[in-house]
Amino acid sequence: MGYSKPKHLVEQSTNETKRKIEERGHIFISGEFLNRGSALVVICPFHQKIETTTFHNYNRSRTGLLCCGREQVSEKLKFRTYTEETIKLMSQAALKRPKRNGKPRKWRKCHEYVQWKKQVSSTYEHKCAVTGLSADEAGPLVAHHLYGVNKNPHLTYIVENGILLAKEIHILFHNTYSYHNNTLEQFLEFLTLLLIKQSQQSMPISSQANLERLEGSETRAYDPARIMKLHERLEGIKSNLNKIPIQNTVLNQSLGPIDDSDSESDSEEN
Repeated sequence: MGYSKPKHLVEQSTNETKRKIEERGHIFISGEFLNRGSALVVICPFHQKIETTTFHNYNRSRTGLLCCGREQVSEKLKFRTYTEETIKLMSQAALKRPKRNGKPRKWRKCHEYVQWKKQVSSTYEHKCAVTGLSADEAGPLVAHHLYGVNKNPHLTYIVENGILLAKEIHILFHNTYSYHNNTLEQFLEFLTLLLIKQSQQSMPISSQANLERLEGSETRAYDPARIMKLHERLEGIKSNLNKIPIQNTVLNQSLGPIDDSDSESDSEEN
């Protein structure tokens, strides 16, 4: 049995903690300071939470409650700057952390992926590779991996393995080929299907005219010459990417197996 204080000391210690609670702007709900493990229930009006802790932990903490402590740390880090090398090391360390709740961490938030997206966008002059339209004209643009990263982790941050697409075209591609284990060969076939469907109509592409493999609500008219030129360009890129060896690098080890079906990320940035 744990040590318990005499009644007058219990009241004294409890009142001292109550004063500290009031000074910190919290609200006391219940608890008696019988020993260091005594439960304490407090309301944090700043974060609108009811927190259960112990008298000992509340008194020894700088902020009293976990929610306030996290905010204090966040404020300290808000204006801190890091070198490029430090950012890369932090990013690699984050990728090596274990999974949480059975799902992979958000690797698309890492420094390398952000830089990869920027370079892909710059390579295609910040325009959709299929339509030639900018974000102002076509809406959101998405950096798409030609070879899916699940089967090809060594190509994850290779700029040539990326292509910039209007979001509607990106969705149309994945509706046709799913979100799993996509390949550059699929994208070449996708471009061919666009050309076939375009040639079958004198009006913009519409889901009313079904091809066996290509369906969707996309209604944009495509420039056949542009698509053919892109097809040729991707054939050359395919040859270059196939020459890149699969190496057991630190990058690949840090990525580990990646679930292409991670819904929120893949639906926007596969």
